[in-house]
Amino acid sequence: MNKTIIALLAILFLLLAFSGGGWKAYPKAIGVVAICGLFMLHLSRSKTRLDFSRPYLAAWLLFLLWALYCTISSHSPDKSVEELILYCSYFMIFLLGLRINLDPHILKNFLRYFLLGSMAILLIGYYYFLLPRISSIDTTSDMIQYFFGTFYWKNPMGGYLIMILPLILSMIALEKKGWRVFFICLFALGGQALILTHSRGAWLSFLPAFLIWIALAAKFITRKALVYILLAIFLSLIITPLFSPPRNLFRKVQTISQISEDIEKQEQSFGDRITMYKGALRIIRDHPFRGVGLNAYSSVYPQYLRTSTYLSKYLHNQYLQITTEMGIPGLILFLFLLGSLIFTLIKRTLRTKDEIRILLGGSLAALLAVLFHILVDFDWTFCAITMPFWFISGLAINLGAPKEHFKPGKGILQRAFLIILAILTATLILTRYYAEHYYQTGVMLLNEGYYGEAELKFKRAHQLNPLSGEYCNALAQTYKTTNQPLDWLEYSSKAIKWEPYSADYHYELGSYYLNAGRSSEALKYFSRSVELAPLSRPQHYNQLAELFLERGNFQKALETYEKVAVKFSNDPNEWYNSSTIAHRYFVAEAYLQIARLKETMGVQDNIEYYRKIAKRLWEPREVDKIAEIFGHHIQAPEKVVYDFWNALSRLDSNLVVELVYENITFSPPDWKKASLYRILDINYDYIQGYCQLIFILELEDWEGNQWKEKRRINLELTEPGWRIRLL
Repeated sequence: MNKTIIALLAILFLLLAFSGGGWKAYPKAIGVVAICGLFMLHLSRSKTRLDFSRPYLAAWLLFLLWALYCTISSHSPDKSVEELILYCSYFMIFLLGLRINLDPHILKNFLRYFLLGSMAILLIGYYYFLLPRISSIDTTSDMIQYFFGTFYWKNPMGGYLIMILPLILSMIALEKKGWRVFFICLFALGGQALILTHSRGAWLSFLPAFLIWIALAAKFITRKALVYILLAIFLSLIITPLFSPPRNLFRKVQTISQISEDIEKQEQSFGDRITMYKGALRIIRDHPFRGVGLNAYSSVYPQYLRTSTYLSKYLHNQYLQITTEMGIPGLILFLFLLGSLIFTLIKRTLRTKDEIRILLGGSLAALLAVLFHILVDFDWTFCAITMPFWFISGLAINLGAPKEHFKPGKGILQRAFLIILAILTATLILTRYYAEHYYQTGVMLLNEGYYGEAELKFKRAHQLNPLSGEYCNALAQTYKTTNQPLDWLEYSSKAIKWEPYSADYHYELGSYYLNAGRSSEALKYFSRSVELAPLSRPQHYNQLAELFLERGNFQKALETYEKVAVKFSNDPNEWYNSSTIAHRYFVAEAYLQIARLKETMGVQDNIEYYRKIAKRLWEPREVDKIAEIFGHHIQAPEKVVYDFWNALSRLDSNLVVELVYENITFSPPDWKKASLYRILDINYDYIQGYCQLIFILELEDWEGNQWKEKRRINLELTEPGWRIRLL
């Protein structure tokens, strides 16, 4: 049975790595359910009883209990429950590694299976890396100038590589003939892939881990094995010119020293991390004891931002993120867990020898590399890294002293508790997965105008996961669209109940009160939405200023619009992502309103300056910069819509047909001229291949009458680029 379990886990780890590193809902659900199933299978066959007085097991229990407390008191219960489920699965896979009847042969078999899967991930990664360089295709995937494997991003790929490389070195030292050749080739490819990620954090994390492995295992490595290890390292370095000019690597290495220099002289990623860390310290200052709740950092961090140029829901330092989400006690327990684990492994490694010493040294180095890297990155969110991490941890402790963590007795109550935990964990993750499935289906139906069907899907999602503010807000949006004000109010209020720090949900409830003619309540919620996201939602400022105008408070409206001008960039080339893609158009609206208000109030200074900036920002963006990150060089969706209406006005049937997704027959419009007057909002998702543009269209009929209409149009991503969906 043990052989079957380790083979199935190796396959699971391969599937997680193949599925983008296992950060999405579906691979997470598969991973958790598989772990729960294998854990229960093992418990049903094993009659052993674990000794939870051992420091690493006691630390696990204390950490889980504190995680449960932080979930109960969380600012985002839905996100916290998801994270607690993952921690329970990590606990179970750690126990599984501890409980398996293990010997060096079984561990070597697991590493063979696991690293065979890693070879597949590397080969896919080289395919993605090389294809744009040997063909005219440039739409393969993310960050095409780097090695990103199947993780869609170079840094977590680097985290995965530094975990497997020490294990490969151990296998080179221990294997014979054919397997040794395989592992030499694997290390050469993996080492070169690590270089090609250009991830300085991964490089710096691997180096001390490698030196620790050398210190622990060198005495027991034969001269012949040492030659093969040096050969593997040499091969990984010598093939560098085949993939990247060495000067590019030297230039990247030189930037490491910049971390101690003035922040303005550092490379952007250093400055972004420092900005995030300062925000995290402000959160810890306000929530020192229990934090904001597991995985709830992303819900509260907009309130603590000090810049509008970089928005990330991950802190890029797991220790700081644990502290923000679980408080200082949570960090202490996390460090106690990791410290007891590493101390036990070091102690047991030092008292072993021969092949066990080499295997334990490689496992310890792999774990340390990951722990070093999560100081500067967000590897912990990828199940393809965390699940192998905890399983290897359990296996390594088990191999070092296979009987020390057991107590006499069958442990019937202990096994019953663990089986109940596994069943509950699997049930919760499956329930959440199906809820998310219904929600995503509802989003697609809502975007396509099937409001009744969307409502049913959202209701089903809400029934399965009533803690989700996102699902409540989706229902509120549906009822808003179908003009059901009481239901709109009910679910907007529920969304705020479950996500009290969400600026968007406060804004939505403010919109309800504005629609109902209750401007005082609307003012309260719009003001709160601005407080919760002072540097990430310029449209909320605009709505608040518009409300001040309706109430006749011109000075307050002007001050609110001017806050947008101060807090947000007016550079049309400002870097953006899917959540900030419409910012330039919101900022343009603010600048135009500043000019109008100044003119109305008789203040003549800089009026033309504000109008000039507004006009520049309102020009539709030409190139889709987000798609360029993925190697897809296409027009921005705004430009596609702009060209579509111009083509209709010119009666350019060929261009109209080209820009439309469906096969249509062109027929002349019943108006003379149409032009895109102003872009109001953009809902953009490159991964899903969907975009919705909300805009004002200026029309003119054949009699010369002109008017404006608010329109929305959906676009779908195709190989040539964004195309308009008319049906």
